[in-house]
Amino acid sequence: MRWLSISGCRSVAFGIGGSILGAISTLAQINESSSLPEIEFSQLSQRDPNPLGEKALAIHPEQWKHAETEHFIYHFVHGYVATPVSVEAEFHYRVIAKELERAQPAGDIKSHIYIFERPEEWQEFQAFGKLEPWSGGIHSAGSLFVQRNPAYKFSNNLLGHEIVHLVLHRFYTD
Repeated sequence: MRWLSISGCRSVAFGIGGSILGAISTLAQINESSSLPEIEFSQLSQRDPNPLGEKALAIHPEQWKHAETEHFIYHFVHGYVATPVSVEAEFHYRVIAKELERAQPAGDIKSHIYIFERPEEWQEFQAFGKLEPWSGGIHSAGSLFVQRNPAYKFSNNLLGHEIVHLVLHRFYTD
């Protein structure tokens, strides 16, 4: 287990402060249009090589929308669900990268985040991916698949937990 000294705690606090400013910047960009700007699938900067991504998008393919931020590509149904996820994901990314003293190289691969809103669709995806029935999210080969049911107002820390897996994968695997 890694313990932080008082000076280490200050460094983390300053790092978090910088991350908060980065997240606020992302939020300000998003607020200009009041939601995460949608992009046509064909216009995304990168495709997801993960076969689970194809399986996810095969569940009601007509409903999926897409968007991008600095580090992530999002696949979602409603912007009002994806917008806070995008702010939270960028925040967690910045905090973790700052703590690890790592930066993503410019032009590097973005991770895909698939957001399932309806429990039935998440259960269908769980069956495709052979996931445990209790799982609410999974990191797989650089992609993230999460359930964010708007009825529960996103009260858990699942996204932060899964972002840790994703960022470690991006920084420490070849």
